Amino acid sequence: MTQQTQRPPIVRTRKNACEESPEALFWGSPPVQRGYSQSDSAGALYISSLAPTSQRSAIRRLNNLAAAFRPYYEYDYITFPWHTLKPVELQRMRSDLRNRLRPNSVNQILNVLRRVLQCSVDVKKLTWDGYWHLTAQLARVTPEHTLPGRELSTEELTRLYACFDPLIPGGARYAAIIAVMEGCGLRSLETCRLNLDDIDVRTNEIVILGKHLVRRRVPLTDHARTLLTHWIRFRGDKPGALFYRTLSQGKTINDTGRIVPTCIYQQLVRLRPKSGVVCTPHDLRRTYITRLHRLGVDIHTIAKLAGHKDLRTTMIYDKRGDEAMHEAIHTYEQHYGYAFTKRYASLPHPCYP
Repeated sequence: MTQQTQRPPIVRTRKNACEESPEALFWGSPPVQRGYSQSDSAGALYISSLAPTSQRSAIRRLNNLAAAFRPYYEYDYITFPWHTLKPVELQRMRSDLRNRLRPNSVNQILNVLRRVLQCSVDVKKLTWDGYWHLTAQLARVTPEHTLPGRELSTEELTRLYACFDPLIPGGARYAAIIAVMEGCGLRSLETCRLNLDDIDVRTNEIVILGKHLVRRRVPLTDHARTLLTHWIRFRGDKPGALFYRTLSQGKTINDTGRIVPTCIYQQLVRLRPKSGVVCTPHDLRRTYITRLHRLGVDIHTIAKLAGHKDLRTTMIYDKRGDEAMHEAIHTYEQHYGYAFTKRYASLPHPCYP
């Protein structure tokens, strides 16, 4: 029996790589891959500098970037040679991201690239001159002047409430969730954090665990208290999470775990064909704050109810538009324009060309 000779390994060069795929020439071919260790990898150094709760999403983002820069080679965030990126590659990546994502999402990805390139300097793979030369192509994307989000009208909220069946636990739960977020201005995470003992029946208030674990007390509206009471009849008096999960299409309560913010968002998405309302959970909070502005509540009280430390954040949530300025001028004329009208009422109306 003759011994078979082993075929020599195929060495992938720049020429045959580009012949197999013209896009390899567009992104550039990688250098010879050497054995990377954790201490030599800029990606591993960047991931180790993050908090444990942020590492998973950062790893996924770096792996996607590595696949985008070198789509025909198997790289991950550890083995990818970040220091070999060229300015034209970064510029094309930034332009492609601007066409597909929002400015805030693009800036987050560009910030990750800047941090990884800085780690390349720390592991002695890149000089500071090379770092500044590369990061010059990663300028921040200016957000649009139009702010995201909107205010929901009363008709839209009525159609949204009509989609929930109050006779089953799932419908009563989501109706109470919408009422709490729209009637008290809660964030999605704050709603999911609520416990049964956070509702103070004596003072008709709800205790909210907000950002940075800061608690605040917000008065309950009448419709929010009514829908919460209806949901608690299904839920029971067992201590723990206020909003449990449900099973069997909302017909059975699962008292082993609380809901997560994704459940609220997905429910609003599922109701879009039926209700005709396209909104996000945070639009309910924007509606609450905008209505307080319409009622003339001072901004300091609104910031305290919303849990804002900075008044500028509260102003961002104001979705009244330009009609609020016209209403303010109309009110001003009604109260303070009498003296001018009494003295100069006989003057002709001005004619503008």
